[in-house]
Amino acid sequence: MHFRPIYQLTVVWKTKSENLYSPLDPSSTSNEFKFIPLIPKNDQHLISSYNITLEFCGMKQSKESFSTSGREAEQDTNIDVIIRSFESRDSPMIRKIFTQSMGEMRGPFVRDVMYQAAFYGLFLSFPVALLNLIWSPWCLSIYLLVLFVLLVALFTGLHIGFSRYIRSCLRNDLDNVENVYLGQKRSHMWVAELNNKIIGMVALVPGSEHEVCFGKPRDTVGRLRRMAVSPEFRRLGVAKKLLHVLLSFAKEIGYKQIVLLTTSAQEAALKFYPKNGFYLVSKRLANVALRGFYHYDYCYDLDKAR
Repeated sequence: MHFRPIYQLTVVWKTKSENLYSPLDPSSTSNEFKFIPLIPKNDQHLISSYNITLEFCGMKQSKESFSTSGREAEQDTNIDVIIRSFESRDSPMIRKIFTQSMGEMRGPFVRDVMYQAAFYGLFLSFPVALLNLIWSPWCLSIYLLVLFVLLVALFTGLHIGFSRYIRSCLRNDLDNVENVYLGQKRSHMWVAELNNKIIGMVALVPGSEHEVCFGKPRDTVGRLRRMAVSPEFRRLGVAKKLLHVLLSFAKEIGYKQIVLLTTSAQEAALKFYPKNGFYLVSKRLANVALRGFYHYDYCYDLDKAR
């Protein structure tokens, strides 16, 4: 008996809602490559790049297909994460996670501010160009040189200021978790742990005077802070689990609303919170001098939650 080999190139797509494999079809008796892609119905569900496997079949077989149930597929994102209270030994890891998270925010922050500064600077170059025609041929050149120097100074200043802000948060906040979050009434901090490794965190504190304007007395308003997940463990539901624990705790101790502040540089947060029951209360410039950088205030009504 003579067997003719079949080379099959199979593309496997992995999605949030289903784990699908393209069917094996080694029914042909000729040497050939079969490229059988299986594409998810919704590209927003795609959570990982495709894996390519090369199947070698040495004999004719019947056509088979392989699939998994939705429950089996969900195990990919339903990782065994433990949400627990912060302990002193967690301090180095939460500092690292916070620094990583803020480091990712640095780029969008600097980009937005620099974009606005460059836009206004170039817009003002038009009247300077008119002066260049009617007054001195050096006006535009001098203006562009000054603009370049100012933009470089702004770029440097933004990075320095951002680094100082991170150090300030670490010094005044995350270096003293026991007093800031665990030592105060109606405050707490949780961490997400996977295989004895801290991969995320979130904290709850009483609302400040600013939150009183959201419609509830101050003693019934809590504020969510320091939500962060390690980059390699995102899109696995860790933040959602942290949020669920925080909201449940807040409701048990009598809070009616949970508020938070995020920024235009935290693009993932601007998508995450509305999907999980928060609604936008206000959007405002973070600083008059920092055009293009906005603060967003979100609120969650615990008394209306299911």
